Formats: sequence, structure tokens, C-alpha cells
Amino acid sequence: MKLFAVAFGICCAVGLILFVAMFVILTVVGLEKAALPAATALGSPPIAAFTKMAELLERREGKKALIAGKKTPVYDFHGFHIAWPLMGIYGSLVLLVVSFLADSLVGVVAGAMAIASGIAAEHLDEYLASEPVVVLALCMDFLISIPIAYVVGSWIGTRCSQRGVLAVLLTIVLSFVIGLVVGALVAPTEMQAKWSDVNLVVSLVEFPVMTLVCLIGYWRGRRHQTSKYLHYLLGILPTETRETVVELACDEARKVASAVAARAS
Repeated sequence: MKLFAVAFGICCAVGLILFVAMFVILTVVGLEKAALPAATALGSPPIAAFTKMAELLERREGKKALIAGKKTPVYDFHGFHIAWPLMGIYGSLVLLVVSFLADSLVGVVAGAMAIASGIAAEHLDEYLASEPVVVLALCMDFLISIPIAYVVGSWIGTRCSQRGVLAVLLTIVLSFVIGLVVGALVAPTEMQAKWSDVNLVVSLVEFPVMTLVCLIGYWRGRRHQTSKYLHYLLGILPTETRETVVELACDEARKVASAVAARAS
């Protein structure tokens, strides 16, 4: 969908600006070691929030369409859904960004711990490869990535047109494969062997857990697919019309309840 691409472009631009600004500032003041993780931690959240930006753009375009008397930007129930390959790609991007954010937070915390411990800059890479930092990375990655996997799965469930399970599996596989490749490429040379082994072990444990959590989120989101679409519609309607729609829904619910009670008696 066009609006999702626009939202992703906007969020990437904002994230890139924040990343470059933080990286340049820390490099200028002489904190080169902390520049990359701190810049990544600052630039990642806007990119991870692109789904919310897309929903905001959808409501805005829908309101503009109603005011102008146009019909096209107001999605029907079928048009509100997104093809499963795109959902898989978008979902994997969110998980990747969150994973990079978790790793960056570990780098920032570990750097602060190193400074507090009086570790010299030339020994910082060795410290980052030490067992305490590895344990911290594992805990941080699980604490951040697992809940986000549920959120992504729920989002896929509410917006995927069909084959949502395939979208979930594509999301997890893409995020892990790309994450492993990027992790192996960006790690310092003296850390690559150790971190590659650690990432492989973590992936073997984390992959089934994140898949299960994402599928649970998908199942929950699938149950709320209709209410998500109604939320979109109510978000673009004028206040008076929203109240009318709510009253109509309430009347229908009372009729159904009365009919059920009559059959039961």
C-alpha cells in the first residue's frame, strides 16, 4: 500500500537524521566508541513506529477524502487488508530495528559500566565480548524483542488479508537471517568469531520462542480484525456520524440479545 511506503520513508528519514546528529555529536566530543550504539538507539524508535505513522496517514487521507467527496482513499473491509508478503517484509523490518535497538542499548549500558569500572578505551572491545556483557545482551534482547514479536503478530493478524501464518513465519525468518548477517558484518574483527557463535546459540533458542509469541499475537489480532477496521472507520468520520454509528451498533446488539433471549425461553 502506498501510504505504508510513504510512512516508512518518513520514519526512516527521521531516524536517519537523529542517527547522524547523535553520531556526529559524540564523534566530535571524542566518544567514538559510544557513537554508533548511542546513535542507533536514538534513530531506531522512529523507524519501529512506522506502523502507527501509516495508520495516522490512513485516517488523515480518509478524512480528506470525505471532506472532498471522494471515495477512493476510504478503504472498504477488503481494501483495508494488506497482502501477506508485504506484511512479512514490514514485520521483519520492525523486528530488525527493535533488535538493533536492543543491541545498541546493551552497548550504551556496557560502555557506561566500562567507564564506571575505569576500563581503558583500548580494552573496551575485549570487555564487550566478556561474559557479563553477553549475559546482559541476552537479557536485554529477550526483554525487548519478545513483547514486540507479540505486537507485530497482533498487527499482522488485524491487517493481513490471508495466509497470515505464512506472513508470521516470513517475518521471523527474514528478521533472524538479516540480523545474523548484519551482526557478523558490523562486529569488530576480534569479536566476530565469538559473537557469531553467541548469535547462533541465541537464535536457536530465541527463534522458536519468538515464533510462538508472534503466532499467539497473530491469533489475538485475527479475532479483533473487524473491530480494527471499525476503529479505522470511526477515526475518519465526523463526531456526529460516529455517534450515529455507535447508536446503530448498540441497537443491533440489543436486537441480537433479545432474539437470543427469546429463543432461550
